[in-house]
Amino acid sequence: MSPRAVSLPKNLEDSRFADEMAVDEARREVQQFANQLMNAVSKLLYELDRRDRNQIRRMQREQKRDGKLAYRIAEVAKLTGISEASVVRSIERGELRAVKLNRDTDTSARLILAADLERWLAGLPER
Repeated sequence: MSPRAVSLPKNLEDSRFADEMAVDEARREVQQFANQLMNAVSKLLYELDRRDRNQIRRMQREQKRDGKLAYRIAEVAKLTGISEASVVRSIERGELRAVKLNRDTDTSARLILAADLERWLAGLPER
């Protein structure tokens, strides 16, 4: 038995064509939305990066104004807006150099030299 060619009724063919057109239109709308979303994300990332650079500059100006050569961990956290725990982790990983004031292991008894802090901030990854 050989397969027979089946012809679809005209209204069913029109319906399929309309469905394909609707799918194409939906694809275009999704692509347009995706493009708008990507543009918004790019603008947001740019703004965050700009704010980070401004925060670093502000901190550098404050450092020059107050004339401090070193900071305690709590001061670094307050100046940068980074949590004390994150600052301590960076010290423990060797990313941020800290000088111990005495031989104990208490991290609050450490000082971070202003130059080391500036170097560390400049080396933070961009978003």
